Amino acid sequence: CSIYSIEHEHVFNIKIFSHNDEKTLPVLIDSIKKQEYKKEKINISVILDNCEDNSSKILEIVGGIKVWRINSEEELKGKNGSIRWLLERIFLADNSDIYVFISPDVVIKQDFTSKLNKEMNKNEIITGMTFTKTVSSSFISQTISFKRVILSKIISAGRNIAGIANVLNEDVFAIKK
Repeated sequence: CSIYSIEHEHVFNIKIFSHNDEKTLPVLIDSIKKQEYKKEKINISVILDNCEDNSSKILEIVGGIKVWRINSEEELKGKNGSIRWLLERIFLADNSDIYVFISPDVVIKQDFTSKLNKEMNKNEIITGMTFTKTVSSSFISQTISFKRVILSKIISAGRNIAGIANVLNEDVFAIKK
């Protein structure tokens, strides 16, 4: 006798926080659009935090993305303020049940959302770290990325051993609604 389990297919809203990332945003968005997961179950939102580059123009060309612009309201400057501002607006009006926050300087594999869907059926929150892998990644930026990963792991392990709460310092963060 075999038991079959039906996997719930979540609706993802992938949030990308961006500040002057015109070179890396199209690469990440392209990798999101190439996911094996059902396209109608993936929404992409980009929050542009006081961008001074051509990010908004590039996103207009790419298309199919919800773009949120924040322009120099003092209390909203920075990643935390911008994400708080965005969350206040989307949680009530969105049909997604999983929110994924991802850094704009990464590229995800085609099976990212399929694997995340499986894991989110078992977990409420998932965090992860990636190596920076974009078109503009040089040996130096790869080395800095590797150093950041090692330091983050050392700090997290030390805080864990000391019984101190850890800080989310990851490239990918997923949470159920």
